[in-house]
Amino acid sequence: MAFDFQASYDELNPGDDDYRFYAALAVEVGAGRVLDLGCGTGTLARLMAAQGIHVVGIDPDPDMLRVASSKPAAGHIDWRRGYSDSAGPDSADLAVMSGHVAQVFTDDDAWDQVLTDLHRALIPGGTLAFETRNPGHRKWQQWTAADMYPQYADSLRKQRRYTRQHDGESASDGGGQPREPKNAQP
Repeated sequence: MAFDFQASYDELNPGDDDYRFYAALAVEVGAGRVLDLGCGTGTLARLMAAQGIHVVGIDPDPDMLRVASSKPAAGHIDWRRGYSDSAGPDSADLAVMSGHVAQVFTDDDAWDQVLTDLHRALIPGGTLAFETRNPGHRKWQQWTAADMYPQYADSLRKQRRYTRQHDGESASDGGGQPREPKNAQP
């Protein structure tokens, strides 16, 4: 049986700070209709729909939409497979791209097209909200597998003890005792 990444996505990415931010923003700007571009498994869309907001969730990945549409939702969500041009004109008070969605558009033409489509989709005076990571911060250089997957931290620590260190240095035998590298000279 193959690993179903889309079905496991929410478990692998349990943080919801950005979702709570966007849900609060929707209330703050008085949005009654929200476009969630790159909606993925629909966590944000469901959160907003539970607040009585009509949500259009758009994603190009049919398997993400399969997962999104299979989960219970309070309120109205219109799931659409597609891209930014799938939104109707003047159809949203708020358009959001949460997580890494805005970083998917890596060239100027693609970014210009998305912004044009979202401008068309927003009512006059509507709000566009998205986030990007600060690449100058380089936070990813401090991440460890245990940080990213805390539910596996103990297992990862044990595995690390059995893994040889780089450049042929001695490594632990798992019991804390150093082991000579296989290429050691007498």
